[in-house]
Amino acid sequence: MGRKGAVAGAAVFAALAVLAGQGCASGHACPAVAWADTLTVEADGDTDRVDLLELCFAGHCMFDEDLPSDSPLSHLPYERVDENTWQFDFFADPPDEIEVRVLDADDHLLAESNQPLEWVVSNYPHGEECGGPGTAEVRIAVE
Repeated sequence: MGRKGAVAGAAVFAALAVLAGQGCASGHACPAVAWADTLTVEADGDTDRVDLLELCFAGHCMFDEDLPSDSPLSHLPYERVDENTWQFDFFADPPDEIEVRVLDADDHLLAESNQPLEWVVSNYPHGEECGGPGTAEVRIAVE
């Protein structure tokens, strides 16, 4: 192996060593795992008219026609759990604040609220130093 090969090999080894140590202060490597941070939105009040609940942040809403394809909202998985509950899964960089919008079948705005998010991690599958999935909950009143 020539000098270029040795330098390249050393660079690859150094990069792997740095990556293996990231995320853990205790000195052991965290496994390369991913998780979703789950936001639960509870709607209170007259939810019979609710057709759509959407989230907005960073200048866009989930169903904007001009939503950039690289926006975290462009492929945000969500489900309506029951009449009053929706869950949204963030796989990267969950926001610290969100706007919640509630619309009826004719796209009339029924409720709108800016909500700070407090992400709580209660499950550390590989130790606290490696992180884990977070959860946050917000409520919105529908009149």
